[in-house]
Amino acid sequence: MLAIAIALLFAAVISWLALDIALTDLRWGALALAAALVPLSVTLTAAEYRFIAHSSNTAVGWRAAYRTTIVGTVANLLPIPGAAAVRVNDLVARRVTPARAAAATVATGLLWLGWALLLTGSALIYRRSWLIGPLLVAAGTIAVVLALMSAPRDQSGDRRGAPWLGTGSLIELSALAVGALRIWLTLLALGISSTIVQSLGLVAAGAIASTVGVVPGGLGVRELVAGLLAPLVDLEVAAAILTVAIVRVVGFVMTVPVAAILAKKADQ
Repeated sequence: MLAIAIALLFAAVISWLALDIALTDLRWGALALAAALVPLSVTLTAAEYRFIAHSSNTAVGWRAAYRTTIVGTVANLLPIPGAAAVRVNDLVARRVTPARAAAATVATGLLWLGWALLLTGSALIYRRSWLIGPLLVAAGTIAVVLALMSAPRDQSGDRRGAPWLGTGSLIELSALAVGALRIWLTLLALGISSTIVQSLGLVAAGAIASTVGVVPGGLGVRELVAGLLAPLVDLEVAAAILTVAIVRVVGFVMTVPVAAILAKKADQ
């Protein structure tokens, strides 16, 4: 893990030097706005876990959801799908069967991955990437269908359909939109002119990296994928790598304290 972190830091430094940016060139207001969106990202992550719990036919309050988000964030530093493991363990502790807890978690993860691929693929098609764009759209569609098929049945034994898909999609699309906005604001902070479409072209990097469970938190993989996607949306590779690295660091540093504060407020 240390070697990966050092490699990531090296890549970020090289990207910074390649862009020839001075600290005085940074637009701190835009960076502050990007950081200010972290509480919304944390809340959507907590909402996602509440949705998973509901899919497992149990209820989780906001306080517990925020606390699970904290533990999951830290667990993602392990070379396993940490957040998913924490969620399944919490559901099992609430007397949900391991199979149902895993099914609900996997189904929601597939839904998130599917929409991330669909958004990035659509952005690439918009930017006239006629090979990778359609491939990502096709993969995203398959992931969404698999998510719907793998979701556990409701309490009556019926297969979950449009309501499950609609609610889950609203949460995931909201989270991805906030993620794209954070990327756009960070690019702006670096003095790089971009569009929301270009930022959407990078949102799948996090989802793809999260599927690589042997790398802690997808460390380095997200930046690598972003670097590969960057030319397809007319962004510099160095800009994409540095931006995604900054978004990751700001998010990690702020998630735990923000979730703790929100959990405390949920108690009141």
